[in-house]
Amino acid sequence: MAGELAATPRVSSDERIYGAPWTALLDLVRQTPQTVATLMLVGHDPGVSDLASMLSDDAAGGSAADALQRIRAKFPTGAVAVLSVAGGGWRDLDADCAQLTDFVVPRDLDRRHSAGRLDAREEP
Repeated sequence: MAGELAATPRVSSDERIYGAPWTALLDLVRQTPQTVATLMLVGHDPGVSDLASMLSDDAAGGSAADALQRIRAKFPTGAVAVLSVAGGGWRDLDADCAQLTDFVVPRDLDRRHSAGRLDAREEP
């Protein structure tokens, strides 16, 4: 995945992530330095899907609402939820503070790649 990025990201590992509930994951994310603009959390369910669901704005409509419903139904191995947070900082994260901008499951990748739209946001 790093080969697809414009820059080489800083990678760190934290054993507390494995099997952690969403509350523990949120505590860890809130400890992210304010200088970090983008964070990728790789973990396991149900913690990761519960965290994505909790942070995602329930009032969002359209494709975000559809993606949130898909997350709540099933967050398969290898799935990626992309959330965007405006303003504030990592310490300020709370329920409904983020916009769910994408949710991709592994079976979507072949379809997106063959359509030449691997990085495009599209509805499933």
